[in-house]
Amino acid sequence: MRLRKEHTIDKYLKEEVKREKNHWREILLRLFALVKNLAKQYIAFCGTKEKIDERNNRNFLRFIETFEEFDSLTQEHIKRVKEGKIHYHYLSPKIQNELIAMLGSEFKRMIIKKNSRAKIFISNSRLYSR
Repeated sequence: MRLRKEHTIDKYLKEEVKREKNHWREILLRLFALVKNLAKQYIAFCGTKEKIDERNNRNFLRFIETFEEFDSLTQEHIKRVKEGKIHYHYLSPKIQNELIAMLGSEFKRMIIKKNSRAKIFISNSRLYSR
């Protein structure tokens, strides 16, 4: 009967896991959007520092700090990082490179898919027809 009414012992634990899962999904969506836009504009990711709120930190982190001013989810994430509540925060240069590689692979896959549907394509200055 409790299962049907969703009044189980672990109800609050399940809700917390769901909130945490949603938090990370939304953070990753923001990071992918940032990486995509930095790459589109040919803006370098690097800087001399690799920590939040340090002078001369990386462009990537500077944009994250800008998001923090307007976005409550990013504010919460940065707060957790600063307070040491999380150790894996997805803001390191290694993660940035992984995000770039993932987006690059997806972009390449999309180009190949689009070209495979084309009736005519050009390769090495030659015209081919399917």
